[in-house]
Amino acid sequence: MSHSTRKTADIITYRFNDRLVYVSPEKNYQTAVDVALQEYADELAGIARERIAFYTMASMDGQRREVRIGQSAWPRAMDKLARGEVVDIVVKADPSAPPPQYLEVPGAKAASGARSRSPSPSPSERSMFRRFFGFSSSPAPSRSSSPSSSSNERDISEKTRDQ
Repeated sequence: MSHSTRKTADIITYRFNDRLVYVSPEKNYQTAVDVALQEYADELAGIARERIAFYTMASMDGQRREVRIGQSAWPRAMDKLARGEVVDIVVKADPSAPPPQYLEVPGAKAASGARSRSPSPSPSERSMFRRFFGFSSSPAPSRSSSPSSSSNERDISEKTRDQ
């Protein structure tokens, strides 16, 4: 039984900002970063080498997904790449950069001390049960057996019947 031995690719493709360049696959991650900085000198000028990352596409669960190649996995990943396979170069966000600033809305008032929301309604106003069945925030009438004091009970039965 013979096992086919896969040869290590003699050439791979670096891609940065849709620009492609053939390079020899380096066995060392830091050397690969050096090659990226050299091949994309104009675009990567001034970028700290720690911000440069490499990605490739891999099949996972029947889907093609982008996977970052970590420094510790670099030599093994290079052994697995096919001839001419694309390795994407990505510049990671600068951790020392301030967060993005949001544009001000023209005509908006300054937020210093201004309320951004209206006050919440009182419990009696927001009670759906009270509004639907006609209860008010005034005290409930006393419960007596006289017909005149049971108007709320009549209102409830009329509203329920109308549904």
